[in-house]
Amino acid sequence: MEKSWFSTSLKVVQNQNLPQIFSPSFTSSLAVSTDSESTGQKSKKIRIFLNAEQRYTVRKWFGVSRYVFNKTVKILEDGETKANWKAIKTDILNSLPEWCKAVPYQIK
Repeated sequence: MEKSWFSTSLKVVQNQNLPQIFSPSFTSSLAVSTDSESTGQKSKKIRIFLNAEQRYTVRKWFGVSRYVFNKTVKILEDGETKANWKAIKTDILNSLPEWCKAVPYQIK
């Protein structure tokens, strides 16, 4: 994202219970399982300041996304179609109103 108006970075906290290497002559260390342990991730809250045009675009994208979600839920509640996104997405996307057409496919 070279010309983006925001940037993010992920910092992962290293597990403090890693085994120490006592001798440089050892080529391996004890195997430690970390399946049950969770390593914390630090996150940073980022606030973005949008101009009026960007706010309009984001609100429109949220609206179309919400519309498609609600339409999907309604189809699944009817019980005529199994819960398979690939089976119902073409019908939903082809039957969208004109105001949804300008929104990118990934947002829908």
